[in-house]
Amino acid sequence: MKLLERIANWVDFGVSLLCAVFLVLFAVEVHAGRILAPSSALKTPKGVIVAVAIGIAALLVVGAVFRAWRHVVRSSRCRYLVYETPNGRVSIRTRSVETALNRAVRSVFDVADSRTAVSVPRGATVPTEVRVRCRLYDRPNLLASQDQVRAAVRQRYHELFPGEESLPVEVLVENIIFQAPPTRLPPKPTPEPDTEEEEDTEPGPPLRPQYPVG
Repeated sequence: MKLLERIANWVDFGVSLLCAVFLVLFAVEVHAGRILAPSSALKTPKGVIVAVAIGIAALLVVGAVFRAWRHVVRSSRCRYLVYETPNGRVSIRTRSVETALNRAVRSVFDVADSRTAVSVPRGATVPTEVRVRCRLYDRPNLLASQDQVRAAVRQRYHELFPGEESLPVEVLVENIIFQAPPTRLPPKPTPEPDTEEEEDTEPGPPLRPQYPVG
């Protein structure tokens, strides 16, 4: 979704610039008298048409540059989360934290799919909120399911950053899946090492008879 949004922003930037160039060329052609302007029908002087076209072109250019600048600033801001530790400052990429939290959400049995985003205000270096968009399987109590999602996010965040405060988690249920969830196999138990001493299986000396031999 972020990739599509980025592509849409740059397409908007390019289209705005092309429209501005077209209006400037139109104004130049009208001013030179090489094209038929509708000034006679509209009773509008040629200079007014040229001025309006150039003004609209300038607004398009300014708006396109402003939107591109805001997109670049927003994408570069909050790219890393910064934490202060006794040994120094640590910067962690925001996308990696979101991926770890999203894996925790998807491990919840009632969750069919999810997207997790970390909210970092302007000028801040640590997150203030976690937003989870998910699809849940049909259950009698969906509120209990979203409580499990919140608990999974908070537990995983505390595992990643033990000394940080708990973050509020906003859960947005986008859809309910009316079908049985896929069967998930339980994790295989880890075999415990055998601490008992292995029995000596080497054959011993042959036993002698314990009765008198005649």
